[in-house]
Amino acid sequence: MNSPLSLLLLFFAFSLSGQDCNLVNAMVNAPSGLILRKQVAKGFITTVPFGDTVKYCANKSFGKAEYEGIKGDWRKVYFKKKEGYMFDGFLRKAPKDSLDFDSLRTSAAKISAVSDSILGTNNSKNFSSEKTLNPLHPYLKSDNLQLAVESYNFCGDIQSLDPTLYWYGVFLQSESEPNGLHRIQPLDLKLILSKEKVGSGLEFDILTNKDERSLFLIGSNKVIPFQEISLYDQSEAMRVRGSKLFPGQELSLDDTRKVKLTATGQVIKAGDCPTLKDYKITISYQNDGLKLEQNLAELIPNFGDCQIPRLYWYGDISGDGLSDIIYVSAFEDKNVFTFLQSVANPSKELFTQRAVFTLTNCQ
Repeated sequence: MNSPLSLLLLFFAFSLSGQDCNLVNAMVNAPSGLILRKQVAKGFITTVPFGDTVKYCANKSFGKAEYEGIKGDWRKVYFKKKEGYMFDGFLRKAPKDSLDFDSLRTSAAKISAVSDSILGTNNSKNFSSEKTLNPLHPYLKSDNLQLAVESYNFCGDIQSLDPTLYWYGVFLQSESEPNGLHRIQPLDLKLILSKEKVGSGLEFDILTNKDERSLFLIGSNKVIPFQEISLYDQSEAMRVRGSKLFPGQELSLDDTRKVKLTATGQVIKAGDCPTLKDYKITISYQNDGLKLEQNLAELIPNFGDCQIPRLYWYGDISGDGLSDIIYVSAFEDKNVFTFLQSVANPSKELFTQRAVFTLTNCQ
């Protein structure tokens, strides 16, 4: 049995070790980012993207672990005013002369608030430190973006898809636990030769390592913090209202009605593939006195054989507060999917064409 004195010494030694924290700067070395957890191996606080810097207590371990053949320790970690626990097997110690980007951002904010800074006179009326510190698209920062849909017997340009990008799938909500949201999951893109051919040329299957089939796939050269993105499931509303906008119809892409799609023109002959005259879809934006309009034909040059493109999906995957859109133009031998990304804080245009995926019919 331990004596009171030995218990006191043990408590005193534990207290000192808890206070003696040797903080070390390190960069996340996991390509898909590293999760900062509330407890050791439990809970979720945020995902620290690949290349970002954290500080951790290098002289105190909270348990050994091994992941994907890499051994390491659980450490107490500090990241952007958050603290939690992280596996250090995917942390690379930053050199002593490396820059502390958090400190640089803080310094930049302080400098921008000074009217007579060392960088020259600052025009505070035209400068917003908040916009400088926070990216306009916090979730989708990629300068190389690809779009795809899972398909079997694909006969298009398979070399246009890059499996080395960070690929993510957008999935329908769980049928057992519906929450009104889509799910985003990281995955591996698989491009394999089809075993059963339906045509005469080379045919491929576009698959993933997931058993569940996705709505669509996004490939990015930068990590997407998928845990922080909430995408509302619009599938039921689109099923009831339909995916095509006929002349005279209007669709709001957000609850605040900032962004709307409006179709105009004349229906000469009705039907599933109607005959139209002067058909046009206009995207409009109105907020704080600013009103902008953009012709969808500027972003999608060809609406398909039936002259009306189909709204495939929409939601705020960029994280700028405005919905992004995927349209599909149907042709006899192919379907062309176009990903339109919203322009954060629009001033001249509302959307830009970011990715196009052509699904060619093999027959």
